[in-house]
Amino acid sequence: MHRSVAVLAATAVLVVGAAAPAAAQYPGENGEATYTDETTWAGAPCLDTGLEHEEGLYGYVPSGGSAWSPDGRLLALSVDGTLATGIVLVDQDECSPRLLTSERSGGMSFSPDGEQLAVSVAGVGVRVLSVATGQVLRTFPGVYDPSWDPKGGQLAVVRGGDVYLQPLGGGPPRRWKADASSPDFAPNGSKIVYLADGRPRYANVHGSSKKVWTVPVAAMGEVVWSPDGKQLLTPYISDHSFGEDCVAVTLDGQVQRVLDSSGGCTSLSWQPLPKGERKA
Repeated sequence: MHRSVAVLAATAVLVVGAAAPAAAQYPGENGEATYTDETTWAGAPCLDTGLEHEEGLYGYVPSGGSAWSPDGRLLALSVDGTLATGIVLVDQDECSPRLLTSERSGGMSFSPDGEQLAVSVAGVGVRVLSVATGQVLRTFPGVYDPSWDPKGGQLAVVRGGDVYLQPLGGGPPRRWKADASSPDFAPNGSKIVYLADGRPRYANVHGSSKKVWTVPVAAMGEVVWSPDGKQLLTPYISDHSFGEDCVAVTLDGQVQRVLDSSGGCTSLSWQPLPKGERKA
């Protein structure tokens, strides 16, 4: 996924042709962990190699969330800069960004087939866009911060401080967890990780809503699964940091690594790769 607190809305949609995304790879191998310190993107391979600086440092300034397509080829970023304002899709094969829509998003999530993108738009709700054309396919008003169920059929969303499950076929959302935020489906679709009381937790999607586990890390803002379903990426405030660091933890709360986040850690997402290609 994912998200940032600050979201601005715009109006126009730019339609650009694109090749059809490949089939979903979930659960896959762990590629780049993508995040921002609110001034620059990290773990965005094409931007890291200099694309961001071709026309100045402020070409693609973060202004919201990020999301990877299920095949790990497209990176969606919400930006506000000299090169683009809105949601751009960066093709990792060609390092070629294109503007999908001029509406910026605080959170976004690809469909399991990679052909649609659910985006959170301030004052509107969740829009579902065609990845190929940018066309708005449907809108779910009053809900935000979407995570697409890998099994299809529903989105995990936030409304009024609670996590809901929104049927994609229409109808009202069903409240899944009270006093919770930042939902993210596990790669196999069996669980949802979320934030409650300042800490990431996860629970089964169906059946008991019992809190299964709490990470012993003080998280502030969001949490996402790794593509292999074995780790979580979340921010925390460390003793040596002037702000939040990004940390990858295992499901039993063991810290795997701390990412160099330059004092910030928002708009989290994690690139999936085909099995056997690479593992972080």
